[in-house]
Amino acid sequence: ICLGEIVDVLYVSKSNEDVESWNYSFGDGSFSNDKNPSHTYKYVNSFDISLEVLSSKGCRNDTIMLDIVEVHDFPFADFQPSKLFASELSSEIIFYNNSEGAVYYEWDFDNGEYSFEKSPVFRFYEPHSYDVSLTVINDFGCSSSMIKTIQINPEYTFFIPDAFTPD
Repeated sequence: ICLGEIVDVLYVSKSNEDVESWNYSFGDGSFSNDKNPSHTYKYVNSFDISLEVLSSKGCRNDTIMLDIVEVHDFPFADFQPSKLFASELSSEIIFYNNSEGAVYYEWDFDNGEYSFEKSPVFRFYEPHSYDVSLTVINDFGCSSSMIKTIQINPEYTFFIPDAFTPD
């Protein structure tokens, strides 16, 4: 799982005895007495989950599942555009990807266009403020995102003649 995701534990028994109490240990110092608990891990590691049950007849049984949960960190999404401000006539921008721990990259240029390159070059054609986002995913499916605003300004050109005739 990714750091911060919830682990749901489902109790299944093949015994005919009625269980009166459950005592789960999640391997990180946390415990639960719920039959089907949920737990969120607060740090990256591999964890054992153990369970001790008590039946209505006073019988105890326990089990441990070694390294049953592996918690993974998120990749670090980071990028730097070659320009934050550009004119519509020179709006080609290089996006330098500085992300760490990622194997998949998805760029959203806020205009319906996407790229899956690591460090794309993109041209904006309309004057507008664009919220460009980069979402990165690691080998374990954990993801993070970053957004930066790119401003494309209109370009005005004027024709000024260098000669005229006085007619």
